[in-house]
Amino acid sequence: MPTGHNPTGTVMTALRRQSIAAIADAGRATIIEDLTLADLTLDTGPPPPPLAALSAHVVAVGSVSKLLWGGLRVGWIRADEPLRTAVLAHKAALNLATAAVSQTLTAQLLAAVGPGWLTAHRSALAQRRDHLAGLLITHLPAWRAQPPSAGLSLWVELPLDSADAFAHVAARHGVTIAAGSTACIDRRHHHYIRLSFAEQLDTLELAVQRLAAAWETHTQNLAASPAPPSHRVISQQTRPRNPHRQT
Repeated sequence: MPTGHNPTGTVMTALRRQSIAAIADAGRATIIEDLTLADLTLDTGPPPPPLAALSAHVVAVGSVSKLLWGGLRVGWIRADEPLRTAVLAHKAALNLATAAVSQTLTAQLLAAVGPGWLTAHRSALAQRRDHLAGLLITHLPAWRAQPPSAGLSLWVELPLDSADAFAHVAARHGVTIAAGSTACIDRRHHHYIRLSFAEQLDTLELAVQRLAAAWETHTQNLAASPAPPSHRVISQQTRPRNPHRQT
């Protein structure tokens, strides 16, 4: 996901894209580019070209679920033969075809998407991103978040070895979050959580209020009882450096 990486929201540099495109051209690896969040760049300036524009050997996949509406459940794939035929055969064996109604609605909505709508949509998302980041600074100053350049969520570092237990506490307070363990198998990101900023501003404010209450409950519980190392609170001096930054 070079544009709008999930969960970090980073955007890959042009030099890195050229290097990966060269790998695809050389046939050294099959490169699959996920463009699901590529239209949701939040910083000023046009989004960078996709990898598929740099190499015909890159397999590109995309979806309208993040740009338009998840209920459509419509995506697409661009691949050369013989992979294209193999994918079509596998798709037909699974569920024959995507519903005609969903495809029709998707085609009509995509036809209505223009530069003006995209600019307004990105601007609204950037406002919500900045609003959520500001709320965290005010109500949860021990948390750290690097504002993403694209996408729909903040990747937030907590002063914990593991955020899994806190995710359960947050759910009991009415806020669903994704712990870093869902996006990582080597434990380098287990002290992170992913927070969506796609909601309205007042909903984000309520969510942060509940997260602050959940955090107070969680830290009090940790202080009151012996906790395994994976649940201990890390001091500001010993917090690990950010390992996910993309160059």
